[in-house]
Amino acid sequence: MKKIIITGLAFVVGFSASALNAQTEQSAEQQPAIDKQAVDIAKASANYLAKLPALQTGWFVTYDEVVAGREKITYVWSGTSALERGKGYRATSERGDGFREYVYDGKKFTVASLDAGYYADLDATGSFDALVTELQAEHGITLPVWEVFSADNADAFLNDIVEATYHGVTTVGGTPTHHLSFRSATEDRQMWIAADDKRPVPMMVVGTDPYQQGWPQYHAFFHQWDTAPKFARNLFTFELKDSLRKVTLPKLRAEAGGGEIETGK
Repeated sequence: MKKIIITGLAFVVGFSASALNAQTEQSAEQQPAIDKQAVDIAKASANYLAKLPALQTGWFVTYDEVVAGREKITYVWSGTSALERGKGYRATSERGDGFREYVYDGKKFTVASLDAGYYADLDATGSFDALVTELQAEHGITLPVWEVFSADNADAFLNDIVEATYHGVTTVGGTPTHHLSFRSATEDRQMWIAADDKRPVPMMVVGTDPYQQGWPQYHAFFHQWDTAPKFARNLFTFELKDSLRKVTLPKLRAEAGGGEIETGK
């Protein structure tokens, strides 16, 4: 009975069986597709970075703020980051006229606003990912470009994608790269990953917020990758200078413009 009703409706609205089949095939073609090649390349890059015992990179980030619903103001955040798993992390960053330093030695995390003359520290233990989680959850601090250093969450965004596309090989800064794009419920993301199976480092990432007017974006560029660095013994030791005054983290954020620099917003 159900089959007769469907056939009758098709006849009433003037569709033949072949037309219905053609429409179904067209709809299927229009459905978002997940290209396995794009997903595999992104996962391979994330897994490669996660397994490195130590890594270092320079980075340059731009991000947009939409003003009055239409005008986009672009901010710049740049710096360097180094990690040796199980030993420590160090990053420096510049944003506007502020200069920051982040140091973690496995026991204590220190953030210093060097231009303003303040520093604050926190007792912390555990892996880099544990530090990231604690800083985000307890203190509202997001470390610069932390995702590329993560051993636990590097490819987490792939869990939510509804579309993935491989766009072929293009050159970024003289390096042949795979150009990939992904769409999820919360973000559109493009990635350019070095087309080197032995060293698939990310060269550029672009994210777009599809739900905010003006479609603000962030662009993250990576350069001077070192995937087998030899760090100085004291790299992860914070050097306390006489010119720095210790304050609590909330005070550092209030007096030295802390929040905006850490979150990149």
